[in-house]
Amino acid sequence: MSDLHVTVSGHGPTMLFVHGLGCSGAFWTDVVPRFADSYTCVAVDLDGFGASPPLPETMSVGDWAGRLEGLLAELAGGPAVVVGHSLGGMVSQELVLAAPDAVRGVALCNTIPRATEHVRQIDQGLVDIVQQAGPAQLAAMMSQGLFGPVAHEGTDRAKAQFLQDCGGTDPRSLVLGLKAIMAFDALDRLGGVRVPALVVTGEFEGNLDDQEVLHAALPDSTLVVMAGTGHMAPAEDPATFAEALTTFLGRLP
Repeated sequence: MSDLHVTVSGHGPTMLFVHGLGCSGAFWTDVVPRFADSYTCVAVDLDGFGASPPLPETMSVGDWAGRLEGLLAELAGGPAVVVGHSLGGMVSQELVLAAPDAVRGVALCNTIPRATEHVRQIDQGLVDIVQQAGPAQLAAMMSQGLFGPVAHEGTDRAKAQFLQDCGGTDPRSLVLGLKAIMAFDALDRLGGVRVPALVVTGEFEGNLDDQEVLHAALPDSTLVVMAGTGHMAPAEDPATFAEALTTFLGRLP
């Protein structure tokens, strides 16, 4: 069996939830219960985060996707709906490209199709902060810019969860994760995605251009901009996110 840490709830077809950098499956705490009546909801901790095993010496976005492909095969619940946030959205892109028969639909939240030079510059700065000041300082600094200006129902819990998870993450996992993001580029391959996709971003994400590029690159996708939210949109406003995801699920075969 996979040594990845997962939290499983509900009954029905599989819905796999994949968190972002410095987070854990707990990112989805306020989202999962809204789907557990109809889906077997699996919130995974990626390698190096939460309660999953430490990272090996090197790790790429594709490596994380390979681990999730193995997890889905073990779950044997048929093709899954995959919901990925930030780094988890990049992993989800690689997963649907590598294992198209294992995925029936993909929701890509607050993520990008490739690392631009601007992203690489930002992430190198974050690497420097981790190495010089540690994860807790990185979490405190990042939390100031991750959330939108509107206090939604999930904002306070999501902020506290991020500070706890990121602040307690192995520095090496954060550094390797940031470097994996800096090397990520799926853009030229996304035309090969043959399942429906939902692209979700926050109104105050700050990089709507990247979301529009991702949306345009996918053959069958819908773009949703969540009002008043930032980079942590699904956790900030879980009710609105759940509504968008429910509408998307209605499109799936």
